[in-house]
Amino acid sequence: YMDAVHKAGLSWLLTDQVTRRKKVGDLVQESLLDQILCTEDSLINDFVIGAPLGKSDHVSIMIELDMFGNDIKHKTDVEKHNWSKVNDRDILKLASDIDWSFSKDT
Repeated sequence: YMDAVHKAGLSWLLTDQVTRRKKVGDLVQESLLDQILCTEDSLINDFVIGAPLGKSDHVSIMIELDMFGNDIKHKTDVEKHNWSKVNDRDILKLASDIDWSFSKDT
């Protein structure tokens, strides 16, 4: 797998962080499943491992991107969204239906 990642020109950024916690019986299994793969390391300023969304056993990963960095070797196309057309009520309704609490014991 790692050979394929490197052959594709990708960097593997998460190497020792737990990205999945699953309770099996009385034990909590922790593993590294989720990844940040990129072709240009200078695009990633930082990343933070956070609580999972809803009842997922995978953590969330917040990535801080440097979209205007001077070290970018090639130009990439970035899809632009029209956020002014987002229906706030629908988003709030969806968010209120999510169990935001997290405990490694659950």
